[in-house]
Amino acid sequence: MTKKITIKEDWHIHTHFSGCSNDPEQNVQNICHIAGKSNLSAIGFADHLWQNPDKSTWPEYLAKNNHEIIAELREEIANANIPSDLQVFLGAEAEMTGFNQFSITKDFAETLDFVLMPHNHIHQNYIKKPAICTAENLINFLLDRFSICAKSGLATIMAHPMLPYGFMEFFAPGILNCSEQKMIDIYGLAAERNIFFELNSDYFSQAKSPEQHEAILKIINCAKCSGCRFTYGSDAHYPQAISAVYINEIAKTAEEAGLLQEDFANIGDIIKRKI
Repeated sequence: MTKKITIKEDWHIHTHFSGCSNDPEQNVQNICHIAGKSNLSAIGFADHLWQNPDKSTWPEYLAKNNHEIIAELREEIANANIPSDLQVFLGAEAEMTGFNQFSITKDFAETLDFVLMPHNHIHQNYIKKPAICTAENLINFLLDRFSICAKSGLATIMAHPMLPYGFMEFFAPGILNCSEQKMIDIYGLAAERNIFFELNSDYFSQAKSPEQHEAILKIINCAKCSGCRFTYGSDAHYPQAISAVYINEIAKTAEEAGLLQEDFANIGDIIKRKI
């Protein structure tokens, strides 16, 4: 009988400071209130962040860096009425634009509780895609980017691994035809560096067909075989996305993939880890 998994921490929550949110209701006070109602014991704020003084790492539309939001978020957290049984942590969702071009520096990463590192925001025009876009080429491209992000020295958690945003039609055929050993070897680069593997709510909101769900299970299983441990991230950009419904869906998917409660990292694992 499959043991039930309980998810009590959400390490991927955006606020109104993220340009892709801009929802005034997505503020610290509201988020903490909803998180408490969803029986979460810890949350991590992770807004998109551009701080690297090397402007070649920035997308063209970004007129200036935005690391000032960290100070503003700290103040908003300090002024919020946070439930006594909820722990709040402050991180960021960084970015890799070109290969080995990152939106934050290691020194700045050290000032945060954690860093989410995505390798697959390929729907963004500032990320150059393969010249010939096939399912095989795209998945290999994502694996290459995963490898570089894992070795960057910046990541605490790999964000929404392997979802080809903007190219979901290639997802199932690419993953299901990819070598399991290749995936295990690449994910192992994260495991050996004590970088955690995020189970993102997009794993069920984006992957809707039976084939796509099968691909998600393969990804999770290969990550487990590689030695990775897991975190949950709602990737919430609006209040309703911090939901026990989403948490339960990911827990069910994790159980189906063969994960156990001990496969999930806890607060101490994440916060005590040094970048």
